[in-house]
Amino acid sequence: MTTAATIAPGSWWFGRGWLPWRTAASTVAIGGTGLSLIPRDDGSLGLGSANGTLGGRVLPPTLAAGHATLWLFDRDGCRLRLFDPISGRFGTVVSTHPWGPGTSIAAVDQGRAVADPARHDVVVLDTPTRSVRAVLRLGERHPVALATAGGRLLVLDELGDVHRATPALDRLEPLLRRPPSTGGRWRRIAVDTEGRVHLAGDDPPRIVAFVSRGRWEHLPDAVFPAPPITVDHAGRFRVPSRFRRAGSCGEQLFDASGEQLFDASGEPVTPARGDAAGPRTHRTRGEWTSAPLDSGILGCRWHRIVLTGVIPPGCTIRLRAVTSDEPFDPAGVGDASWSPSHELTGVPQPGTPADSAVDRDFAVLADRGRFLSLQLALTGDGRDTPVAGQVLVEPQVPGLDRFLPAIYRSEEQTSSFLHRFLAIFGAELDAVEQRLRTLPARFSPRAVPDRLLDVLAAELGVTLEQTWTPEQRRVLLAVAPGLYPRRGTPAAIREILRAHLEAELGHPVPEFVPALVEGYRERPEATLGRTRLPAGAGVRLWSDSVVDRPRLGAPGRHDTINLISVGDQSTDRFRVHANRFTVLVPAGLLPDRAARERFERLVAAEKPAHVAHQVLVIEPRTVLGQQDRLGVDAYLGRRPAARLVPGDDRSGAPLGRGLRLGGTPPPVGHGSYVGVRTVLV
Repeated sequence: MTTAATIAPGSWWFGRGWLPWRTAASTVAIGGTGLSLIPRDDGSLGLGSANGTLGGRVLPPTLAAGHATLWLFDRDGCRLRLFDPISGRFGTVVSTHPWGPGTSIAAVDQGRAVADPARHDVVVLDTPTRSVRAVLRLGERHPVALATAGGRLLVLDELGDVHRATPALDRLEPLLRRPPSTGGRWRRIAVDTEGRVHLAGDDPPRIVAFVSRGRWEHLPDAVFPAPPITVDHAGRFRVPSRFRRAGSCGEQLFDASGEQLFDASGEPVTPARGDAAGPRTHRTRGEWTSAPLDSGILGCRWHRIVLTGVIPPGCTIRLRAVTSDEPFDPAGVGDASWSPSHELTGVPQPGTPADSAVDRDFAVLADRGRFLSLQLALTGDGRDTPVAGQVLVEPQVPGLDRFLPAIYRSEEQTSSFLHRFLAIFGAELDAVEQRLRTLPARFSPRAVPDRLLDVLAAELGVTLEQTWTPEQRRVLLAVAPGLYPRRGTPAAIREILRAHLEAELGHPVPEFVPALVEGYRERPEATLGRTRLPAGAGVRLWSDSVVDRPRLGAPGRHDTINLISVGDQSTDRFRVHANRFTVLVPAGLLPDRAARERFERLVAAEKPAHVAHQVLVIEPRTVLGQQDRLGVDAYLGRRPAARLVPGDDRSGAPLGRGLRLGGTPPPVGHGSYVGVRTVLV
């Protein structure tokens, strides 16, 4: 969420969710990022791009990225590969050729879905265990492409119909009927930030979106979530640091950019000199002209224009305006009637990134008039494009000259110059007012800009993971202020750990997970000789074996004793269990080592400094049907998953085309007893 700047009443702010672009004529692309040059159809940013990214809108069908995992399907070798964060290379998971060269993959709920157009099903694999979670049948249809929306798997078949997997991943159900065909076939499926389903076809390249009630439309301003990986024109890509473990990969694996370049098969490559640029991606020129803006004031003296965007080196943005007291058509205005142009040129500055944002304001050089039309001309070198992200147009506003004596505002020409000159200082004061008015949002976890999330976390004393998305960070920041009155207590630690798990998983977890057991609760309450026997129910007895303190003349196991030189035997049970606690977490909530390390870091940051802790990951141990009786507060794990086995291993059940399931899950017995508050993890 961003906060509006201090602007004059009646102003227009186009772009990035404020107002739609009021367009009279345009030869540029109008999208969620703003105004930019139109991509070339044959370039890497066109719908028909050879790298399979639909012009950079989505990942190619052979890549699937989760929070910290990256999967790749090598179509040349028909191999399913997983990126190893320690070695920095792709390792082969399945190489038994169970899928064909047209296979597509997608991420879905801690797993990966694999679809082969030559098969009639979609296989869902579990990422942590690399096991088969589900096999979804399409009947007589063949899957062509995959996507995810709201955590649900979407499947496009060869006829253009869209199917959706149930939340339990037990079947596919029809979702959308195919759009009217205009030639070619539908090859890809994608979901924009609004949750709308888009289908991309070929011959000619086109993309349509499902709007409502069976209606499909072309939406040129649709915005897609930014892919976590950028793929170049040749299908090569670099793996960002979020998928690698810091300090684990050898320096010899990386080039000057700090990241190794991989080809479409997942093999490291080194680009040849001059090869990285590739063919031209954009057109070199375009113009956008706004519809006339009505200030409602005859003879309005327009105040300023504010432009925010990105201008790479070699690109320019020119803007000019024309005014009139009568409504007019901008297309019929002669070139001589437009005001002098303001020009922004992308000139690299020392120590400044080439794609850094610009934020400039300009005076309106046109004459007085009620109506104003703005024109932006974008030029580029064919490889980069300038982007006008936001454009603010302000009508007549009271200037600082109103505080001067009337003699300084007597003549029109003199007062106009003075008004614009003082507007330079007025813009600085507007920025100060803006910071003061938006100061409350600076301390709100839901409203603070993304760039200030780390600053707010430092002020609140909250540890955030650098690999987390802004949405995940906001979840933890929203919980932290309410914990200050009881920070460091078991209840506060449990609450922030649960918020951490919810941010990691993207869905709520039970309120009693994780469990925190303090050490004093494990301390025995009685010792022989001080408690009259028989002891009451629930009374536990102390034993010297807890600390293995040796005693002269007393029998014991000499291979397990500890030489303790200080302390009193009678206080051992207090020293061992005091100032320590254990955190119990089901293994399904911390699927890999990276997730466990992040959880450990948060526990260490939130606990009192003098208290020791231990994180205990609970694995499923009881099998229903063999160990039937479960007690109070038992946790049930998943049934043992069927794992993929090598091609030369003929054990397990076959699944077609070389894919086999390793082992058979044991049956669940009949008449099993389940205790109170049993939780199925």
